[in-house]
Amino acid sequence: MKVYHSGKRRAHQTAEIIANSLNVPIESSRGLNPLDDVREWAERVRKETKDLMIVGHLPFLEKLTSLLLCDNENARSVVFRYGAIVCLDRKENGGWAVRWILTPEMIQR
Repeated sequence: MKVYHSGKRRAHQTAEIIANSLNVPIESSRGLNPLDDVREWAERVRKETKDLMIVGHLPFLEKLTSLLLCDNENARSVVFRYGAIVCLDRKENGGWAVRWILTPEMIQR
């Protein structure tokens, strides 16, 4: 598994926390900023054979998720909240499904 993040400070900090907890490498990547085109990352994710995590921003992550799930980046198939985590699974037919969603409200402090 690898954790990818945008070059923005908060995404890098979050990726470091996750990567340290899971003992996995992190990598700063282009194309993960809020208004970047999601198609490049959708293709990259579709070709990936290993688990990965993307730490990024809205609306990018919401659009990427919709493109993977519905083939329409504007479908808003998952309405993201700040600080949320969405896990997708690749189906046998190559499509995607939501496995689970974790929002900040779900975590007891």
